[in-house]
Amino acid sequence: MSNGRFPSGFVDKVLAATDVAAIIGRYTTLRQRGKSLVGLCPFHQEKTPSFTVDPERGLYYCFGCHAGGSIFNFLMEKEGFSFYQAVEFLAREAGLEIPRLKEKGEDTQGLTKAAEFAAQFFQKALAADIGKEAREYLKSRGISKSTRENFKLGWAPANQLHLPNSVEKAKREIEPFIKIGLISRATNDGTFFATIRDALVFPIERSSGVVVGFAHRRIKENDSRTGPKYINSADNDIYHKSVLLYGLPQARTAIRSAGKSILVEGYFDVLALAEKGIENVVATCGTALTPNQASILARYAPKTVVLFDGDEAGYRATLRSIDILIGAGLDVFIVRLPEREDPDSFVMTEGPDKLLEKIDSATGWFDWLYNISWGKTDSAGVSGAYAVVEVMAIPLAAITDGMAKNMYIRDLAGRLGTSEESLREQLKKEYRKQRYKTNTGETTKENDELPADARLELALIASILGGNGEKPCEENPLIRYPGLWDIAISGVKPAEILAEIADERTRSFLSEILLEPEPSDVEAHRQALLLKLRRVNIDRKIRELNAKLDIAERSGSDIEKKQIFEELSKLARELGNLSNKEP
Repeated sequence: MSNGRFPSGFVDKVLAATDVAAIIGRYTTLRQRGKSLVGLCPFHQEKTPSFTVDPERGLYYCFGCHAGGSIFNFLMEKEGFSFYQAVEFLAREAGLEIPRLKEKGEDTQGLTKAAEFAAQFFQKALAADIGKEAREYLKSRGISKSTRENFKLGWAPANQLHLPNSVEKAKREIEPFIKIGLISRATNDGTFFATIRDALVFPIERSSGVVVGFAHRRIKENDSRTGPKYINSADNDIYHKSVLLYGLPQARTAIRSAGKSILVEGYFDVLALAEKGIENVVATCGTALTPNQASILARYAPKTVVLFDGDEAGYRATLRSIDILIGAGLDVFIVRLPEREDPDSFVMTEGPDKLLEKIDSATGWFDWLYNISWGKTDSAGVSGAYAVVEVMAIPLAAITDGMAKNMYIRDLAGRLGTSEESLREQLKKEYRKQRYKTNTGETTKENDELPADARLELALIASILGGNGEKPCEENPLIRYPGLWDIAISGVKPAEILAEIADERTRSFLSEILLEPEPSDVEAHRQALLLKLRRVNIDRKIRELNAKLDIAERSGSDIEKKQIFEELSKLARELGNLSNKEP
């Protein structure tokens, strides 16, 4: 498996040459227990060792906080490395020469050129007759021609052949467009088609102004398509949304000049504020704020103002962002808008002066958190103080400047009427409790526990990885993780596939299974997993069809009801056949 920057087989070579125990042993003391190593977890505080390392396969898993992954993930978590930096670090540690794909620079350049070509295609479509409805929509939102051109806004035509035909006409290779997710190929006849259609397009740029990704938005009221209103490019070789900020190329000069950045949630928030002359504004790219994005902000100015939507979701996002921004060394200020307002709507209805007043009088994070934490309780006594400590523990721990942290704690102790020593002890306890909850997923099962079918699919993937890629069946049976199937059956090492998984719950669960003892009868285990997975998938289809049947009965569609009954009968027979196969 090639990982883009390195030739095929190089990551395997690095794994084979890496002393995993020595690397992880720099962070915690490890002791032999059978074939594995155990020690105190370096990701959370504990007294009894629950951290397990498989040095042969380069895997780790904590049975306490459920942190898990490969040696690459370990370094990415502990040192903040990207995957490529982790590979390079381990290669240097092992004394290996770091090769490069000779054509990689050209290939990456080809991808950025494809993105730039597409951005220009979308811009031309917006300016043409085909983009008239989109231009009217932007006008209704208060966005002028100069602003849309400054941010390179575009329009993706409804006809999905327009973009591939333009690529062909320009005598360009189609493959780079496929790699960045703008063009796909029909499986039935091989026709190339655009993946974005009938939508307003927001090109996403690096700080240098080079387009590397896209977001798009449906604008038609009668659009019958389901799913989210905004959709972003999937991460690829040139686009990583966790390290990009929308509007940064247009905002960076203004941020430096103002000495502060304004952080908003949405693309239209950036556009609306820029339209009204407030230019030092950036937004996250369709994701929750990340430490990388916070670090980027800190390069341009020491201060940031969090200006999220006034609803409950915006409130929660504000709370989540504070410790991340503090951790980047930023001086953080908070503006809360009225409940039904966002920056876009507020500046358009109230005007820029009113919004600037709010920004200029923004409350510092410390006072804002203190005030809202008192608001969470009716008591002004001990329970009120505990509520304050609960809210303050994580942000105070994120402060890297020792003097600043001491001053905040002294201030808080004075406000609460307690000693600094007692406060520090309580802050430590609360911090440990919250971090433990975060790491163990000790929240609601509905939100944080992987569904049964996801666990079965990952268990099947683990069995394939344990069997060096041997397929338990010919067809890909995975619904939730279809992409992992092709990677697993290619014979890739477990450490590599774990490094590809971004979702922490998924990576944690797969790590745990991989470290479990191998079943005595591997083939029987695989077939049992397949049987359970097929049963779960059929049960899900039956539930979906029953929901459709309810709708069909209300609408009185006899033809549709007949089709659904036939499908339900077929699934019932399949379920019966599976029951006959069970031991």
